[in-house]
Amino acid sequence: LTARAAVWQQTATGELKRRLNDPSGEFDNLGATRRRGFDLEASVQPLSGLSAWASWSHQKAIIRVPDPAAPLTAGNEIDHVPRNVYTAGIEWAPTTLPWRASLWGNGQSSYELNTANSQGRYGDYFQVTAELAYRVTKAIELSAQVRNLTNDRYEYVWYDGTQRLHAPADPRSVFGAVRARF
Repeated sequence: LTARAAVWQQTATGELKRRLNDPSGEFDNLGATRRRGFDLEASVQPLSGLSAWASWSHQKAIIRVPDPAAPLTAGNEIDHVPRNVYTAGIEWAPTTLPWRASLWGNGQSSYELNTANSQGRYGDYFQVTAELAYRVTKAIELSAQVRNLTNDRYEYVWYDGTQRLHAPADPRSVFGAVRARF
């Protein structure tokens, strides 16, 4: 078993953020910000060829002292920063066989759409991927992957100042790959 835990804080003054959906690529001043959080992760190999892992990061990101042009954002959450991000998986890769099978998932909690925290929270998801691979030689591996195995519907959402915009994630998808090690 390998495990790690961390508690952390980050403060910034004059933090900038990119304006979403702005073709000119301009930035906005958030002001002074603070992020506090913790990270937990663990991995285990209970049997030869079998491994599992998991991680979770939690944070709260707030505007401490706002940009003078947006004084009402003091104490608000920074937009597009989910409070939780997580992943977990398991892999079976016996050394005596040319096969490898993996199943893992990752996700996040919802986030605020704007610094005013007035457009709701969006963006939460958890998606699962399955992979089956066959080692042809020591240097070549063929694999097939099914992403979004549960065909969960989720989306990236942003607010352009006048409307909420939604970019849906891919539905269940199948991929093939050839991996070469040199």
